[in-house]
Amino acid sequence: MPLRRSQRLTRRHQSPPDVPHVPEGLVPYLPPEIMGLVATHLEKSDLKQTRLVNSVCNALVTPLLFDQVYVSPRTKDLEVFTAITSRPQLAASVKKIIYDVSTFYELSHREYFELMFKEIRSIFYPFRRRSTHFTHPRRLAQLVRATESSSSQSLFDKYGNDAMVRKGFARWEELEEDEHACITMFYPTLCLGMFQLSNLRSVKMDDDVWDRGNRQVGLLIEDAQPILPSELNFTGSPLSRKWGTFHPRPVKPNFLDGLDRDRHLQLIIRALSKTRRRISFFDTGTHAVEGLSPHFFSRYGMEDRFPHQMIYSLWYLETLELQITPRKLHDHLQPQSTSLGFLPNLLSKLSGLKRLALIFTSTENMDLRQRHLLRDYDEPCYSYKDVFPRNVAWPRLFQFYIAGLAISGPDLYRLAFHQMPNLGRLWLSHIDLLQWRWEGFLSMLRLKPRWEVLGLQGIFRHRGGQWWPCHPDDEGEEMEKLDEYLSYITYGGQHPGLPVGPHDSTWESIIPEWFT
Repeated sequence: MPLRRSQRLTRRHQSPPDVPHVPEGLVPYLPPEIMGLVATHLEKSDLKQTRLVNSVCNALVTPLLFDQVYVSPRTKDLEVFTAITSRPQLAASVKKIIYDVSTFYELSHREYFELMFKEIRSIFYPFRRRSTHFTHPRRLAQLVRATESSSSQSLFDKYGNDAMVRKGFARWEELEEDEHACITMFYPTLCLGMFQLSNLRSVKMDDDVWDRGNRQVGLLIEDAQPILPSELNFTGSPLSRKWGTFHPRPVKPNFLDGLDRDRHLQLIIRALSKTRRRISFFDTGTHAVEGLSPHFFSRYGMEDRFPHQMIYSLWYLETLELQITPRKLHDHLQPQSTSLGFLPNLLSKLSGLKRLALIFTSTENMDLRQRHLLRDYDEPCYSYKDVFPRNVAWPRLFQFYIAGLAISGPDLYRLAFHQMPNLGRLWLSHIDLLQWRWEGFLSMLRLKPRWEVLGLQGIFRHRGGQWWPCHPDDEGEEMEKLDEYLSYITYGGQHPGLPVGPHDSTWESIIPEWFT
């Protein structure tokens, strides 16, 4: 029954209800959607505390806190992985597996000290530059100062038997033995856990888990934060977070010691196939110094079982990042395979890809330096037919990064325009153009109506020699010249490869030698 006019006026003039008092230190009520947005900006340590507030906060924060899980053939990481995957609420939150492929290898006491010596020097180098002073244990402070002017050999006799060094070396040996002992139980434990990860969407093979903390120490030192680096708490695997800052970290996988990257990949693919997980992102470690060996693909034929397991596991991929490099054996490269086996067949099946990164040269991870210092182009290159199927298209592919490929101009044009018709982001690095000249191919890129991102990096060759966008002796100007080419492709104007004059951007069509 509607209220009378007098009742409505009376209610209108009443004072508003009292706002409930919120005790100091507590937040007022917020809708779950707002609290979820706030939680996305919290650090991991804050998320752990937020889970303890109440059941609502626990439900909101848990998917963010356990969205990724680390795994490795080590007891500590396997225990945490099992603890998470055995709880349905936590397992449902996991969307990404980070597979730590670094390894503890056999070291002598002296070798361990030499690695520790290098670790300390790399961490405290910014201290010396900025003359920043921190409070350290006396013995450690003496060792830090000694590393500035002495060699590791001369310091071993004095500091090699310190408690800190002995404790770290004992821990290294313990983890080396633990790693070898866990290899046999690693695969069944991995499969058992992955069976519970119904929302798994991403897998990354990472050998940089232990180095991130070291870089974070360097950033904090550069910012002159008055804290001791050994007290920092880094993100990463459960084992790496508790690792001593000044102690050596496990190295990238070496094919002579324990599991190499190829065997790691084989394990994770077999586990994905067995547990029938459908992932959309897969990265074999494209920022590593050494990637997969070429033999990994060439030793299998399509009649073997493993290629079909890999195709089945990666069928729904949207993002693939793959690096293949030759292995070094006593400073010499192993014989290069003539082909990459089933890789073209694998790529032909991944028609739903949106992002693809293929790296076929270790030069990609060398320190940046001027190209005039890298005249000898002896990096291995694969040809277009070794990598790509010719009559297959990727209609959804929008982002493409390729490094270390030998390809003709017409095939590169075909790849970028016809096999990848919706390509909008393109990075080219260390490419050997077998036909055409780079000036001609870059002018052809203007036929694409809109590029969102274009990148040219590393060394480029054409006609059997190195391509110099400017004169080889013009030190420091090469990157500027490449930027001019990128600007020309995007906005038009004067072609950087043409002499300065009143010519417009269509004048390159009368340079036939660019396309021979």
